[in-house]
Amino acid sequence: MKGKNIRAKNWFFVIYILAAFLLINIISTNWHARLDLTENKRYTLSSSTKEILKNLDDIVIVKVFFSENLPPYLLPIKEQLKDLLEEYKSYAHGKIQVEFFDPTKDKKLEQQAFRLGIPAIQVNVYEKDEIKAVRGYLGVAIFYEDKVEKIPVVKEASNLEYLLTSKILKLTAGKQRVVGIILGKGESKLEDFKVLKDTLSNEMTVRVIDSIIPPSTNCLMVIGLDSLRESQKKAIDDYIMRGGKAI
Repeated sequence: MKGKNIRAKNWFFVIYILAAFLLINIISTNWHARLDLTENKRYTLSSSTKEILKNLDDIVIVKVFFSENLPPYLLPIKEQLKDLLEEYKSYAHGKIQVEFFDPTKDKKLEQQAFRLGIPAIQVNVYEKDEIKAVRGYLGVAIFYEDKVEKIPVVKEASNLEYLLTSKILKLTAGKQRVVGIILGKGESKLEDFKVLKDTLSNEMTVRVIDSIIPPSTNCLMVIGLDSLRESQKKAIDDYIMRGGKAI
């Protein structure tokens, strides 16, 4: 019985993530370009990223908060980020500006990183024949007009292009797309729901809705259909009758 519950939970997780990607495609139909989530080349940008960079209408500033004294196992992330940002600059034709900072060397930079939501982390360095824990930074902040998006900690290099382009697209896409989520009884307690919400939040504004669906909602996701209240069912029916999209 326990094994069945584990398998069921895993299937819920897979379904939620697939639904997230489906939802991104549904409400992205009016965007000028969509991200190519299958692109996995290290130094060659995807065609979608190139299109987004080519069509930037104003300056995007990328501030990289990386410590210089990073241990060897983190250096590949730093180098690949540098190479990737050089590619971004070359395709953006002057619309991408990149600045590198080491907050560990300047109190004002530490305060700036803190205000932006980029935390100091503990990293292990080998020094004088011993391993020491020191404070370091591995964050990125992206600025466009009066808006800012951040990657608090860059944990790996494999998804850097997706993260950077997602943030740039979110900043520059104009009116923010809104997805509403209606939950059946008990669904909000699922750990998988948090994963779904975090995934969608990379691309759009996510709002958990009860039984009143705002007109600004571009798409609706219903989780736990069998446990919805009557007021929620009526709100969903009315939304679809008005031409709304739902999954």
